[in-house]
Amino acid sequence: MKIDKIIDSLKDTITKLEGGVVEAKPVITQGDFVTKLTEIDRVYADLYRKTADIKMMFDSWEEIPNSLKPIYDSQVKALSELGKLKNTAYNAKMKISRMR
Repeated sequence: MKIDKIIDSLKDTITKLEGGVVEAKPVITQGDFVTKLTEIDRVYADLYRKTADIKMMFDSWEEIPNSLKPIYDSQVKALSELGKLKNTAYNAKMKISRMR
C-alpha cells in the first residue's frame, strides 16, 4: 500500500516536471556585450563612410543646385548624428572592456 502511494506520488511529480520543463537561459557575459557593441560600431562606421561618400560627391561640384541643397544639408546632419552614435557605441564598448 505504501509503495502504491509512493509510485503515484512519483508519477505526479514526473507529470508536473514534464509539463513545467523550461529551457535554461543562456549565460550572457561581458564579452557578449563587447561583441555586439563592436558589431554596432562597425555598422555605424560603414554608414558614416557611405554618407560621407555622398557628401563628397556633392562637395566635388563647384556649386550645389538649389533643388539639391536640402539633400546636401540632410547628409551633413546625418554625418553629425552618425558620428555621435558611433562614438556612443565605441565608448560603451570601451567601458565594458575595461570592466573585464
